[in-house]
Amino acid sequence: MLLGFGNRAFAAVDSLYVQPADTGAGISRVYSQNAKHYVLQPDKAGRKNVLVIFLGGSGSTPSDYSTFAEYAASLGYGVLDLQYPNGLAVGTTCMLSDACFTNLRGETSFGARVAYAPGMASFNSTATLVDADNSIVSRVVNLIDYLAHNASLDRAYWAQFLTANANSPYSTSGSGKAYPNWSKIVIAGHSQGGGDAAFIAMHLPASTPARRVVLFSAPNDSIGGGSASWIAGPSATPPAKFWGMHAQDEGTYGQYVSLNWLNLGGLGVGGPNSLEILLGDFGIAALTHRLVLNSAGSSLTQHDSTAANDPYGRYPEDRVKAWAYLLTANGSD
Repeated sequence: MLLGFGNRAFAAVDSLYVQPADTGAGISRVYSQNAKHYVLQPDKAGRKNVLVIFLGGSGSTPSDYSTFAEYAASLGYGVLDLQYPNGLAVGTTCMLSDACFTNLRGETSFGARVAYAPGMASFNSTATLVDADNSIVSRVVNLIDYLAHNASLDRAYWAQFLTANANSPYSTSGSGKAYPNWSKIVIAGHSQGGGDAAFIAMHLPASTPARRVVLFSAPNDSIGGGSASWIAGPSATPPAKFWGMHAQDEGTYGQYVSLNWLNLGGLGVGGPNSLEILLGDFGIAALTHRLVLNSAGSSLTQHDSTAANDPYGRYPEDRVKAWAYLLTANGSD
């Protein structure tokens, strides 16, 4: 398909929806087309050897973020708009328990009682039950493996985003035990998905940080008006690799995002990377890591405006400009 945003056209992109259960044993089946993984493979011309993994907000499906996914693909990125266990609203579920935030996000990301690598922490939530197969990381490696063995796609292109490793707790049918190749992966997400993206990037081995992290209206985890403790914990992915955007007035959906950006990786560690600039005022020379979107409407409308599809099918120029900046700023991608 040929993608168009505003009056601009971009290169052709192949797209397909993938049933999660078809990618690996033990992965749950979905019963809606909208809830299937949405995969985009850019044309070879202008293709980047970089993959964007996108995680949507609470109760969402990949179809709710197809505009962002298609725009990222139009820039040359491979894109996995992932369906994952996101039925619980993390903020509501864990609002009175700091440990709940850590364990719920950890289990969703890596699986219940699963250590990502030998010697690393594992997580066990009393609020949810996500086994190793259905964790975010397992779904990522199994989906990549599925694509790397799909004769209708560029199999070598997808294979580069997996790293075989006998120590991995995540098994695939075609590539065996494997990890995502984080050196080639941008992990991004909105709302709950943004919190999970940050959590994963922070809890990888120090030797394999994520290439880039892009957070939309996230994370918002807070206890007593302060950042949840996992946010201020050490991060395997350096703060300089984190980028983000929120809207001007997201109310309770995003009231702690600015504070959490400042504290990601340690209290106050965000520092200069957390300087926020209103989208209409920023320039490339500023190289800020944090944008604030001019937005209107209810707090939920503003919260969704940073990444979710516009209900009227519009592609606001300021939002597209921000997406491009957050994915490419500093020239590394």
